[in-house]
Amino acid sequence: MRHKAYPTITARYTEHIPQSQHDTQSISRNHITIPKAYLPTITSRTTKETYPMTIITNNGSNPSYTTPFDDLIQETFGFSFEPWLKRNLWDHRYESYSIIENGKMQANACIFKTDMLVQGKPVRAHQFGAIATRENQRGKGLSRLLMNHILDKYPTTPAFLAANKSVADYYQQYGFRPLQTYRPIIDIAINNSIEIICNTATISGTAAAAPIAPATATAAPIAVAPIAAAPATVALTSKSSFPPATAIKCTPDDPLVHNALNSNRIRSNILDSLNTQSVEIFHMLLTHDEDIYYLPSCNAIAVAEQEEETLYLANVLSASPITLESLAKQLPFKGITRIEFGFNPDWLGITPTWQPSEELYFIKGWTLPDDPITDAPDMPSLPKHFRFPAMSQT
Repeated sequence: MRHKAYPTITARYTEHIPQSQHDTQSISRNHITIPKAYLPTITSRTTKETYPMTIITNNGSNPSYTTPFDDLIQETFGFSFEPWLKRNLWDHRYESYSIIENGKMQANACIFKTDMLVQGKPVRAHQFGAIATRENQRGKGLSRLLMNHILDKYPTTPAFLAANKSVADYYQQYGFRPLQTYRPIIDIAINNSIEIICNTATISGTAAAAPIAPATATAAPIAVAPIAAAPATVALTSKSSFPPATAIKCTPDDPLVHNALNSNRIRSNILDSLNTQSVEIFHMLLTHDEDIYYLPSCNAIAVAEQEEETLYLANVLSASPITLESLAKQLPFKGITRIEFGFNPDWLGITPTWQPSEELYFIKGWTLPDDPITDAPDMPSLPKHFRFPAMSQT
């Protein structure tokens, strides 16, 4: 099954890179960090002119930065971050490193500081994304300059990224290696006659007022952030307020969705992302805005879409444990013979079939089951069969 393409943003080119120098001193102002003496020289291939470049860092909703950032993303990848940016969901977890000339961003690379659970153990990892250079600036070494700067800044942090086959050789220059990933699938019959009710509730004003609480990879519970009250066509606080054989179709701005993200307690012990709520909202806004359902009988949010006889279940959010048997009875779909999961579904009490995926990932700072014994016992180990959660992907 080929479900909707996620707007994963990755570099599409290889560059010649001059040597750069580093200076750890910096000036911080309005979420933008300008390294005081980080002035690497870039030599043009055509004019042979050498000139300095300054790397700028952003980790917040700063319009003076996000506007040129989104302009670069639109030019390079053909879509806009604007629906996500206007909700002020960019926070300290998402770091952008860029080169800006005369107010125009020429190149960018981002990391999301992801708190993960890997084989039951907490791991802090960096997920790379939004790696882009304007077409007229390629060949000057800007992308490698940014990648090297980030990797020098965080030399021991495990990292991963999604990419396309055209850049398979590019990331291996930085010590990344390709990874075979898998799609968890299970055969199951679903033929439910469930009424779908459209919920018109939204966060009052704009969704910027709705905080998404950060999560950590520690044993501490995830904080539940308050969400502003909003007009609603149906009750929002009690599952008993809904008829049992219904599914409530929601929007990404629905308080039901934000409450579910903040109170979610179901986690995969195989591999899961714990603090990517803002990224999950990104995917709901850009790729799954018509696929979000609140299931009153099991008090859960399901993000799902049907393609012929396959149901792609992108995500499930619940404050309480749930089984696939009980979940399947509440999903508002008919004619389903199998489910493909966008996450590792061990917490549903099932053992799926793991089919090799065409998705291309690269990893750095991880060990794999088939690796020879090394002298790096502190590296986290990935399981044999797993998938990176699709809705946590940047």
